[in-house]
This record gives sequence, C-alpha cells and structure tokens, in this order.
Amino acid sequence: MHRVTTVADSRLKLPSEYYVKEYTCPVSKLPFQAVVVKSRAYSLEGRDPDFRPHYKGVNPLHYAIIVSPFGFAAEEPQYKRNHSVLFRDREGLAAKLSGGLREDFSGLRTVQQAARSYEMAVAVNECLRVPQYEIAGLALRGSWMNLEWHELEANPSALSRARVLRRIALEKYMHAFQKEDVSKLKLGSHGVALIVAELLREQGRFEESLQWFMRLVSDRACSSEILRNARNQMDLCKEQRKEHGGDLEASPSGVPVATPGPARSLDRRSLSLYRDQRKWLEGSLAESKLDEGSVCRALLDALKESGRDVSGFASEDALRHWATGKLKA
Repeated sequence: MHRVTTVADSRLKLPSEYYVKEYTCPVSKLPFQAVVVKSRAYSLEGRDPDFRPHYKGVNPLHYAIIVSPFGFAAEEPQYKRNHSVLFRDREGLAAKLSGGLREDFSGLRTVQQAARSYEMAVAVNECLRVPQYEIAGLALRGSWMNLEWHELEANPSALSRARVLRRIALEKYMHAFQKEDVSKLKLGSHGVALIVAELLREQGRFEESLQWFMRLVSDRACSSEILRNARNQMDLCKEQRKEHGGDLEASPSGVPVATPGPARSLDRRSLSLYRDQRKWLEGSLAESKLDEGSVCRALLDALKESGRDVSGFASEDALRHWATGKLKA
C-alpha cells in the first residue's frame, strides 16, 4: 500500500479551531488520526432551498468525512458501528481500496479535498449496509462542496461533478421516499420531498417538480420554512416551464441541464434596523409564515419593479413618504 504522510507523522500544529482525533479503519483495522472541527469554530448563517448550509467561520462539512490512509471514507457514525454488520461487501471494498491513498486527508483540507472526500464516501457507502437516503445525503453534500469549489475558482470540472452528484442524490432520495422510512431523518419526509422537487426543477423536469411542490404546499403539516421555500421554488419552476415551453431534455451525457443551486443567491450581511422597527416586525411575524428577510426582500423587489431609482430620493424619510403613499393608494 502506498504510504502517505499524515498529521500523526508530521505532528502538524493546528489552528485553535481544530483538534486531532484517533480512529480505527474498519477495513485495515489500523489506527489513524484525522482533523475534527470544534463546535465553537462555526455558526450557521442560513440555508439555500436545497438545505445547503452557509457558515460563519470554518465549514464543518469540509471535515465531516473521515478518510483512513487505506481509503475507507465515511462519516464518523460508520466508524463506531459493529464491523460484523457494517459491510455489505467487505471483500469487494477491500479489493477496491487495496492500493491505498496517494493523497493525505488527515490534515487541513482544501475545498477540492473536501469535495473528493464525499465522492470517495459515496463509493465506499455503496459497499456498506446503509439505507439509500444516507448515500443520497452524501451525494448532495458532495455537490455542495463542488459548488463551493466552482464558486471560488469558476472551475467547470467542479460544476460538472456537482451536477452528477445531484443526479445521484435525486435518484436515491426518490427511491428512499418510496421504499424507506425517511421520517426518521432530521429533514423529515417533507424535507426530502422538497429536495426532490428542487433537484427535479434543476434538471428541467418541471412537470414532475411541480407535482412534488404542490404536494408540499397542500400539506398542512409542513413547517413554515419548508412551505415558504416550496412556494417560492414552485413559482420559479412555473416561470422556467413557461420560459422553456415545457420540460427540458437531458444532455447526451445524462448530466442535468440546469445549474445547481437557487436562482438567486442570498447575501447574508446583517440589516440595520431601528429598535421600534425590529420590535414591530417581530410582533407582526409572530403568527406569520414569513420571516424578516422575506419581508425585506419582497419590499425591495417591489421597489425595484416600480422603476423608481432610490438615487432620486434625498433622504430615508423622503423614500418612506413615497412608499407610504403607494401602499395606501
């Protein structure tokens, strides 16, 4: 097996956001070390319609896949399982991994390495006794890593990889929704349905996507967040169907035709409000299915669509008086 230099070998001094943890490879039975992110090193700032998280600080997803020097790649719970029931095809997996790694995953990772770790985990988990929704989740998170890579470097290969992984995620989530108990997932069955609808929309399968979205918006048990996202993305899906005159055809390679991710990216800088405004808004939204961001975005879109340029107003009060007149008209 090819030998790689690991954190344990180099005694790398890590930044304070990380620490080293020891694991045992389920295939080789040999101990190794991997970098883990401390929980205080990040905070969640928001999510996209496909539940892709955006973090302030370190992205913990970069290190969520533990990769042994032998090549076994999986999330931490798989390392804790009883090895006698872990594998669906241990011999086959061992044969695939017999060459070992030529890349060190035990230290600080680039986003490319993070993306690669998920691709490895998808392949490894196909040989484990795991439900399809777990492999779907790995594929989806791997697509997020590739999207992040593409966003940083405009790398077309990363975007292509993201699309392929999202197709895998879609197929496995659809199977899981019909054949497995997805209600036990943190996302729940509604979350899985929303992901399926969104991935179908991305692939240009608008009619199928709308059926999944409509199933959600007509379900009173949906959470306000999922309901809001479903309505927004359903409207987008209808617009795309109208624009393209129906469903789109897949490319010859079978790669989805649409670009993954929401049509509009959220800028997560905080908004400064007066205290009385914040208090009024919080009270108004207490029983609403909207949130603060939804209200502000809707009003900004309305202002933009009115054709008025804010540079024509001399002050905040001037803009407020004009908007008040329009709302009362």
